[in-house]
Parts: sequence; C-alpha cells; structure tokens
Amino acid sequence: VLFHNTTADQVVPLGRGLTRSRAVAIDPRDGSALCAGIAGTFFRVWSNGTVVNLTDALQPPLFDAAWSPDGAEALMVGASGTIYRYDRANDTVERRVGPDPLADLTGVSWASNGSGALITGFQAFWWYDRATGNVSAPVGNVTTDLTGVAWRPNRTEAIVIGTSGYVG
Repeated sequence: VLFHNTTADQVVPLGRGLTRSRAVAIDPRDGSALCAGIAGTFFRVWSNGTVVNLTDALQPPLFDAAWSPDGAEALMVGASGTIYRYDRANDTVERRVGPDPLADLTGVSWASNGSGALITGFQAFWWYDRATGNVSAPVGNVTTDLTGVAWRPNRTEAIVIGTSGYVG
C-alpha cells in the first residue's frame, strides 16, 4: 500500500506487509483508505501508516470496495457472490446474502444520493438497497462479464463496463 502526496510529490509506503490488495476506497469522513485484498481480507489504512485489519483471511477474494457518500458504511464485493458491509458507527463487518453464489462480483459503486449501490459481476448487475439491506435479482439483459461501475456525481446515472457482449 502506497500513499502519494501530490503537494510534496512523493510516494510513501504504508502498511508494510499488506500484500495483494485489489481495491481501495477513500473514506469521505476521515480520508482513511478501505483496502480489499485478494486473500479475502480488508483493512483500513491512515496516511500516518496506522493499519487496522477488519477481517481474517478466511473469506473468498475481494475485488472492489466503495464507501457510501455519507461515510456511514462501505460495501466490499468479491468471488462466489461475496458481499460484506462495514458499519462505521459500530465498527462491525457483516456478510450479506449475495445475489448469486456462483457469480464473481467485480465492482460496486454507491448512488450519489446514498440510497443504494450497483454491483457488477458475471453477466449481470444487481441493486443493493440501503434501506432494506437486500440485493435485487439481476437487472437488465446482459451477455457479458461486467467489470466495473461508477456513478456520475450528483446524478441518477451510472456507467457500467464489461468485457464484450451486450448490456441492455
């Protein structure tokens, strides 16, 4: 894990020994990084080098992470339909029921209004409803592996990307 300071134009290694990280999301409240690891771990890293592990390496690999716009919770997604929710207020991690235990979930991005998040994966995308904590059935007609998603700031639109095929 590296920290890049643009003011000083320097890169500083943080969290030595934390290897095989796949995704990072910056906490909108305190600027710490939530990192998801390929070994199934996730942890928070602060710019002073403090590292807090949030899970043991017993879960499937994690591929993406995203904080809610208000910083109250974060979602991490990964292999075998894995979805984890981090509750900042209680400093707890809970495994959510994923949409499909056979689908690798490759991306997650919160709606700009914080009502939920789109999750991308193997030939589908799903909606995580923040109010209920439920994940919808697949949305749309997809014949490609979706690899990422990003919401347009202050909009009701998201961009979803994939390898090839059709999204409709």
